[in-house]
Amino acid sequence: MTSRAIGIIAGTGLADRLTDSLDDAKSYANTKILVGDQVVPILYFTVGRLNNLEIVVIPRHGPTRDVPDRGPAELIIQKGHEAHLLHMHHMGVSAIYAFNSVGAIDRTVPLASELTFLVPDQIARGFSSFPHSLGKQAKKVHPSMHKPFGKRERAVLIDAAARASAKTIDHGLYIQSVGDCFETAAEISAYKLLYADYRNRVVGMTAGAEASLAQQLQIPYALICANCNWAEGTEGAAPVDHELVLEGMRPAAVMMDQIAENVMMAEASHA
Repeated sequence: MTSRAIGIIAGTGLADRLTDSLDDAKSYANTKILVGDQVVPILYFTVGRLNNLEIVVIPRHGPTRDVPDRGPAELIIQKGHEAHLLHMHHMGVSAIYAFNSVGAIDRTVPLASELTFLVPDQIARGFSSFPHSLGKQAKKVHPSMHKPFGKRERAVLIDAAARASAKTIDHGLYIQSVGDCFETAAEISAYKLLYADYRNRVVGMTAGAEASLAQQLQIPYALICANCNWAEGTEGAAPVDHELVLEGMRPAAVMMDQIAENVMMAEASHA
C-alpha cells in the first residue's frame, strides 16, 4: 500500500524510460479532466510505484517522441498545463519534479554536453506569457511567488544530480516564453536588459505555467534544466530550431535519466 505520491513532468523520451523503473506501472491515454467548465484531455500518463511511493509521470508534450503531440502554444490554448497540474492534485501528489530543456542567455550556464545542469531559484513570465488560472478549483487563487520553487525539492534535485556525478548551478532565472516559435534575437536582447540584475538566465516555454499552477494548488514544485543551446542572437549562437535543441539534449539524456531515477529513489526512501 502506497503512503505518498510524487509527480514527474518531463519530455517524452525521459518519461518513457522512467516508467521502466516502476513497479505495477499502468499507462492511460486521453484521460479527460474538467478544468473550469472545459473538458481537457491528458494525452498520456503513467502511474506506478517504487517501494511504498506512488509516482505519476506525465510526458508534457504527449507520447510521440521528437515531434510533440501538443506543443507549448497548444498546451496554453487547450489548457493542457491546467489539466496536468489538476490531475497531479487529484492523484494526491505532495511534490512535483520537472525536467526541462532550455536555451541559455548567459555563458555561465554550460551546455548540457558538459553534464552541468541548472536548478533555478527564480522565474519570470517574460514577453507574450499567458495567464494560467484554476479559478475556483485553486486552493489559493492569489498565491505568493516569493519563493516560486520548493526549497526541499530543489535540494532533492541537487543531491540527485551529485549522486549521478553531475554538476549543478543552484541559482538562476528561468524566463518563460510562449512558443511555439523560438525567441528572436531582439527578444533575447530585451531580456538581457530587463533582467540585468539576475545571473544564469535561461529561456524556456513551459515551466512558468507549471510553477504558477503548482503554487495555486499549493504543491511544491522544482525543476532541473539542461541547456541545449545558446539563446538566439547571443555571441556565437547557431540559429535556434527544434533539431538543434534535440541534438543538444542527446549528450545529457543518460545523465538526466539517472538524476530522475535518483529523485525517485530518494523520495521512495522517505515514503
